[in-house]
Amino acid sequence: MRWSIQTILITGVTSLIVVLVTVIMLSSYWRSEEALTRLARNIMGNISEYTVDKTEGFLNPAMEAADLARKLTNSDILSEGDSRQMSRFFYNQLTVYPHFAGIYIGKPDGSFIYVNRDNSRVPRGFRVKVISQNKGVRDVEMHYYDESFAPLDWIKSPSDVYDPRERPWYRSAIKTDELIWTPAYLFFTSQIPGVTAARAVYGQDGHFVGVVGIDIEIGELSSFISRLKIGRAGKALVIDQQGKVIAFPEVEMLRHQDDQGRADLPLIKELQDPVSRDAYNSLQARHGDGLELAVPVFTRFTSSGTKYHAMFTPFKNPKWPWVIGVFMPEDDFLAELKQNQIYNGVTAALITLLALFLVMLLSTRIKGMFRNLTEQFEAVRNLEMQGDIDTNSRIVEVQRLSESFNHLKQSLRLVEQYVPKEVVRSLLSDQHTPDKETRDLTVLFTDIEGFSAIAEQIPANQIVEDLNEYFEEIACSVHECEGTIDKYIGDSVMAFWGAPKATEDHARQACEAALIIRDRIARLNRAWKGQYKHEFRTRIGICSGDVVIGNIGSSRRTSYTVIGDNVNLASRLERLNKEFATQIILDEATRKEIGDEFVVRRLGAIQVRGRKKQVDVYELVGYSGQVGREVLESIRLYEQVSELLFRDEIDAARAILKDVSHEQCEDLPLKKQIEALL
Repeated sequence: MRWSIQTILITGVTSLIVVLVTVIMLSSYWRSEEALTRLARNIMGNISEYTVDKTEGFLNPAMEAADLARKLTNSDILSEGDSRQMSRFFYNQLTVYPHFAGIYIGKPDGSFIYVNRDNSRVPRGFRVKVISQNKGVRDVEMHYYDESFAPLDWIKSPSDVYDPRERPWYRSAIKTDELIWTPAYLFFTSQIPGVTAARAVYGQDGHFVGVVGIDIEIGELSSFISRLKIGRAGKALVIDQQGKVIAFPEVEMLRHQDDQGRADLPLIKELQDPVSRDAYNSLQARHGDGLELAVPVFTRFTSSGTKYHAMFTPFKNPKWPWVIGVFMPEDDFLAELKQNQIYNGVTAALITLLALFLVMLLSTRIKGMFRNLTEQFEAVRNLEMQGDIDTNSRIVEVQRLSESFNHLKQSLRLVEQYVPKEVVRSLLSDQHTPDKETRDLTVLFTDIEGFSAIAEQIPANQIVEDLNEYFEEIACSVHECEGTIDKYIGDSVMAFWGAPKATEDHARQACEAALIIRDRIARLNRAWKGQYKHEFRTRIGICSGDVVIGNIGSSRRTSYTVIGDNVNLASRLERLNKEFATQIILDEATRKEIGDEFVVRRLGAIQVRGRKKQVDVYELVGYSGQVGREVLESIRLYEQVSELLFRDEIDAARAILKDVSHEQCEDLPLKKQIEALL
């Protein structure tokens, strides 16, 4: 290709300006972005670490309180039999730690002492529940106290059946000498998230006294993270290993009901905050489904068109298998950088445009013309022949090329009507005529029942119009299911699947096409019957197996078609519909290929000329799950009678059909079976 010096200079200058500006801008942007991203991650890391420390500060007092109760009981300072002393001790712990919701002890005989905050009598009051066991007699009392633990009222509760020994915290604690923690859940009374810590307590002589439990409200954690400043629009949340949300800035979103209507913490996928859900999905994509993190994990994700950066950090103490997630929009720390980049880009573009405006204008117009031509050539290569290109151009060569191209498209449209598009596409892609080969395909034949009689009653021009409309429906159905129309034979159509493009599920595609043809021709028949008083009842035969496929014909004219015994069998199956009063018949090979995706009726076995063994044939009824119960019952009855007839048990077959009304039977194969036997 020859270039003028002007073109070389303009191209060189333009390229140099664009390359230099691009390299400088991108290099500056990438370095700045990397630095700001590191800064954002440091901020999220500091927030995560601070939140973890704050949370552990909430929970550590429970360990201290449980240890204190254990030591006091072990040293006999706190009498295990004195419920008043034990209640006072629990009250003192609640006053020291305001985030404790309640403290209790369950004993092996079923007795129980429980002190919790209660506002039912006075504000900031307390309630003590005492379950005692005295010689097998169970007694339950509720005592109410004011803020200073002065008694207010007490009642008995004989209907109470609570047994601490059956509770998970009790059962878990007696199995170990360590402090155990329950998963987070919503406390029933306050509807505030919390956890329970429990530990076994022993007397001075080492005998087992019971299990001390502490309910800890962690709702303050949600308030804490709501006050965190994470960029301009960032958020934080805490989730456990089951994916439940323990803390979230919008506390009301933590009130959730499970499938049984019980209050529970929501799973992250149930949280009514799409950004949080997308953040969690990004963690799953990076780390997998589990939340067993050993180190912090950084992710990036997009939610509602906005890019975010996220950091997920595990808690330090393995007894709390929680993860804190912090995420913030990318624009919170890159917005100014992106804005500056835009300003720099605009400035560079103005300089470039100012220097090369006229040249760029001319080159853009020429480029647009040739781009349009290139797209049109690409469309023709893909056999997309719709529309013509505009031939109006001030450039003579472009106008002549456009006119010649439009003539080419018109010629190809004519060829497309006579040669299957799939075959042409195969020829264009392979650049050679397909060789004849044996291939496993599915062949379909259609035919119009009684077409000769119909044609005698309708003018020739009308029958041609109706046939064209009829063939159009069949062709569209075949093409939608990726099949190839082989040929039109009078009122019949031959199509096949699995060539020229090989497919694994050609049998299923052919059956789908047959059902679509059946439904579409039925609609067409309803319209014709009301207008012309005639209809084209279509019969279809489908066969799968090895056939010979390729260009078959003379040197003057060839056809890309299929031949073989299975092709003849497909044609035979189409004609067999008349014998069984069916519309679509399959061979055994097709039925095996489609599996249970379709409902079929076994019609029996037929003897085919040239084959030693009989061929099992089936009626294609419809898709599995879309066939009515009455039709399924008719199929079952038909196959049962057929089996009896196969064993020559004619009387038994008649006995089954004697209660079936011939006049009311709408199943045509079954109705024909009834006519033959009764």
